[in-house]
Amino acid sequence: SFLKFYYDKTDLPVIGTFLSGSSIYDHPPLQRGMILFGNEARGISKDLEQCIRTRIHIPACNEKSRPDSINVAMSVAIICSELRRNRLNLPTQGENTT
Repeated sequence: SFLKFYYDKTDLPVIGTFLSGSSIYDHPPLQRGMILFGNEARGISKDLEQCIRTRIHIPACNEKSRPDSINVAMSVAIICSELRRNRLNLPTQGENTT
């Protein structure tokens, strides 16, 4: 598969989204790499999971009311937005910019 070829031929990041792992908000800027998003019900397949170098998740605002999963389109939007904000060194919402 392309992912296996990519994994074997490069040391670029292969990031996977999971319910556990490092917080997307703590992830360093990403210049190049690949992000894998799993199905809402089943997650990332075991075949693809073995190629992932870094596991990330979107932390809940309130751990007591944490959903089991969120829509994959929403996950893509949140993660891509955060990685772009981080790469451009933009402040997070509520950060003092003065």
